[in-house]
Amino acid sequence: MVTTGRERAIRGIILKKVLYRETSLILDFFSRSEGRVSMLAKGSRGEKSRHTGLLELLNELEAVVYMNRESSWIIFKSAELIKSHLYEVNFQTSTLLQAAAELYL
Repeated sequence: MVTTGRERAIRGIILKKVLYRETSLILDFFSRSEGRVSMLAKGSRGEKSRHTGLLELLNELEAVVYMNRESSWIIFKSAELIKSHLYEVNFQTSTLLQAAAELYL
């Protein structure tokens, strides 16, 4: 992914998602380069959202985000799915992965 100016590409895993207002999400995202960051995914719960299914727990993404120097908010713009860790394993492993994410948070 090519990024410019205030946009950056961050590769990491979604640890938690929280509903925000009517159509948005706040994502807790962990990456090796940035550590734990929270980002706002505007409109990602809308009926016509192109992010449906992409922003699930324990999905590994390469996300393009907008970072504003004057604000502490990081805005999610788009992403590519690298791997879905939660749905490619059995129930017991899935539960352990979710528990590890909760312990980290």
